Amino acid sequence: MRITLFTKIFYPFVFIFAFSVVITTILFVNNQTHSVEKALIKKHILLSEIVASQIEDSYKEKKWPLYMLKNLAVSEDVIFWHIVDSSGKIRLSSLSSFQGKIIKDKYVGGKKINIKEELLPSTKEKIKVIIYPLMMKDGKMWNLRIGVSLKSVKKVRRNLILWGLLLAFLVIFLFILVSFLLVKNITLPLNRLLKAARKMSEGDLDVELRRRSKDEFGTLVDLFSKMGKDLKESAISLNYFNSIIQAIGEALVVTDKEGKIELINNAGLSLLKYTQEEIIGKSIREFFPNYKDLEKIPFQETEWLDKEKKKIPVLCSMKEIKDNHELINRVYVARDIRDIKEAYSMLEEAQRQLIQTEKMAVLGKLSSGIVHEIRNPLSIITQGIYFLEKKPSQNKDFQETVVMIKEAAERINHIITRLLGFARASHLTFHPYGICAIIEEGISLVESQARLRNIEIERVYPEEDIIINADKTLLSQVFLNLATNSLDAISHDGKITICVEKENDFCKIEFSDTGCGISEEDIEKIFDLFYTKKREGKGTGLGLSIVALIISKHKGKIDVESRPGVGTKFTIRLPIFKEV
Repeated sequence: MRITLFTKIFYPFVFIFAFSVVITTILFVNNQTHSVEKALIKKHILLSEIVASQIEDSYKEKKWPLYMLKNLAVSEDVIFWHIVDSSGKIRLSSLSSFQGKIIKDKYVGGKKINIKEELLPSTKEKIKVIIYPLMMKDGKMWNLRIGVSLKSVKKVRRNLILWGLLLAFLVIFLFILVSFLLVKNITLPLNRLLKAARKMSEGDLDVELRRRSKDEFGTLVDLFSKMGKDLKESAISLNYFNSIIQAIGEALVVTDKEGKIELINNAGLSLLKYTQEEIIGKSIREFFPNYKDLEKIPFQETEWLDKEKKKIPVLCSMKEIKDNHELINRVYVARDIRDIKEAYSMLEEAQRQLIQTEKMAVLGKLSSGIVHEIRNPLSIITQGIYFLEKKPSQNKDFQETVVMIKEAAERINHIITRLLGFARASHLTFHPYGICAIIEEGISLVESQARLRNIEIERVYPEEDIIINADKTLLSQVFLNLATNSLDAISHDGKITICVEKENDFCKIEFSDTGCGISEEDIEKIFDLFYTKKREGKGTGLGLSIVALIISKHKGKIDVESRPGVGTKFTIRLPIFKEV
């Protein structure tokens, strides 16, 4: 249960005051009772002195002052009186039943005035007995004993208690009333301030407080109202700047001096794939391991890690915020450059393909003229070789020379045939064909060779063939060249996988093998003219160049992935045929 300030002040004050009043009343009643009792005893001591004097004088004349003693007996507070001789015998008493009895106590024969308490045998009432000494004529010490009732004292005590309680109740009531008003006068303004503060903490900064006094509380209300206005202005400014921060397209992250994240905008959350609750309080090194590099170079290209630990290329800058040369915060701003890098890569690839296409086109145009110029002299050389082979000769060097010339002529003829491929690739005739049928036509020429070398050719075709607009002869040449390269890469005991599927408006063909693979250095050059890694006499370096040219003429794209010792995968994308 919440204990309020009113409770803390009011109830302890009331309790302490009430306790003080009760104690004071008790002490007052006891003191007044004691005073009344003392006055009563004093009064009867004086009375005893007068009576004792009369008794002493009368006894000398051998008589008792009976009249005075009779009046003493009927006194309001006197219960009895005894005249006791020096031996303790009661010589005369207001109570006939006590006359002649012997009293044995230390006060018999005493020379001093004494007072003692006794209980009446009949009523057990507490009384005071005044023992006053009597000097008799024979020199013996007698005493006068007067029993004084305390009923009047008790009556006074009861009245004092009654009036004391009534007065105490009245004083306590007045104190409670005054205290209540006083404490309320203190706590009410505080409660108003508390209520206003609670509303402010809940976000309501439009709370208005009116000054109702000119004291310290009034000053406090003024200060509180000013604070509310300042907070409202600060909140408006904070919301304004927060809106700007959240609207920034770049990721913005603010950390403390230890690198723990205190603030991140929406662009940052989107980039890193975190929620606000997940990332606040985390260390920036969790998604930016190289953050200390920015202390040396405040603006640079680097990488961040998202929630899935994927690398994100960013342009990042960092600014330190200091107070009196002490580091308080660091602010990081990062721009996602994935699209820029992808666009740059695509631009480089398009530029490379454009240059390659231009090369192929120029070579295609030159090929037909070059072929005719070379083939005619080559025919004469071939006929001469045929003539020399038929001519008998015992000269071994002569025979070896003829064989070398023949092999060179065959190589030239092979190159000419390849060059004719470029010439034909410049003049394509397109018709709708099923891609799987074209692939089968190309690889059928090497299938028997693959079986002999224990190389499996796996086909993953769709249930329904995908129709493309193609030059069937040239496109089948593409798959023949790829299959031939795969066989050369595998040598024996391997696998070639051909996978065909539809990808949006394109037909995707993946042609992969388990061969020796291509190094990262060579993979950039495999489509270049006359580039080959095969040993001399085994390749012209034109096969993949022709493949790239034919795919380009079909408005397609070819990509290659390879890992040395694992294999190579060519991915070809060709547009699907659409009837107009």
